[in-house]
Amino acid sequence: MVYVEGEVTEKEYLECLRTRLGIPKELVGIKSTSFTDTSSIVKYAIRQKKKFESNRSVARVDQWWVLVDTEGEGIPQDTVDMAKSNGIYLAVNGPSFEFWLLLHFCYSTRHFINARAACAELEKYVPGYRGNNKSPDMEVFGPLICDAVKNACQLRAKGLESEGVCCCTDTDILVCSMNRQAKDDHELFKRDDPQYGELFVQRRR
Repeated sequence: MVYVEGEVTEKEYLECLRTRLGIPKELVGIKSTSFTDTSSIVKYAIRQKKKFESNRSVARVDQWWVLVDTEGEGIPQDTVDMAKSNGIYLAVNGPSFEFWLLLHFCYSTRHFINARAACAELEKYVPGYRGNNKSPDMEVFGPLICDAVKNACQLRAKGLESEGVCCCTDTDILVCSMNRQAKDDHELFKRDDPQYGELFVQRRR
């Protein structure tokens, strides 16, 4: 189960990825929430998780994810701790999901001060991506997902994420987790591919 704060971009991207991987909707749920701050989304996810776990008539959910943006301000440590102690995986993007989208086209260590700055840079590669036009064209992004994962891995390996909250993403880990659920003939890459080694170890932020 994946909860996202964005009503369009994140949800549509993940839904298209789910289809591309041949994953049934009942295997990976993707839902928008009405919350705009990470703490509220995490608390909501925790409530939903407890509700599911108390209802034996529903299918078990093995992984719970919350996909959020830092908006250039970072994620409060108490929120990170709350998620971890309740078995919630955080996929954090700084300053916004657009940084993850940018990594589809290039490796970047630039620190964007806010989502608007990240959108402006992304528009260089995706003309017209701005304001009310943020539906991700998966005909464009789809073939470049593996490039984005490699770029995110490189960024993490160099420890650059720790230098600030405006240059980070964990969406690659979520993508790799979804890839593990794919039909064999729909995989983005093989599950045992050494290029993505560390991503196959379940980790909580």
